[in-house]
Amino acid sequence: MPEVIVEDVGALNLVALITRELINKNLQDPNKSKLIRHLNCTFVLKASRMTMTVIFKDGEVFLKNGAAPKPTVYIEAGLNDFLNIGVGGSYVTALITGRLKIRGIKLWKLLPILKLVRI
Repeated sequence: MPEVIVEDVGALNLVALITRELINKNLQDPNKSKLIRHLNCTFVLKASRMTMTVIFKDGEVFLKNGAAPKPTVYIEAGLNDFLNIGVGGSYVTALITGRLKIRGIKLWKLLPILKLVRI
C-alpha cells in the first residue's frame, strides 16, 4: 500500500501531521488508494497560520510544510473547520458560509482528494 512520503517528519506542523495520518489511514483502503494512481496535482492547505503542501504524483503522495509556488488547488480554512471536516463534518456548509475557501479547481474535481483527508 502507498503511504505519504515526508522528508523530515519532525519538522511538520500540526496540520501537516494530522493530514499525513488521515491520508495514510485512508490509503489502507484499496478503494481509496486507487484514487491516487493517476492523480497528478499539488494542493496547498492553510489552516489558521499553518500551511502545508500535498503533492500527488503518479501514485505517490508527498507532504511538506509551507506552500508550493504554483499549486493546482489552494484551500484555506480555520483550524476548527479543518478539524471538523477531517472528522466528517460538512465541507459544503463551510464553503457556503465562507469558512472554507477553495481556489484553482472546480469542487467536483477535488472530491476524490477530500475522501483521503477524512476519517
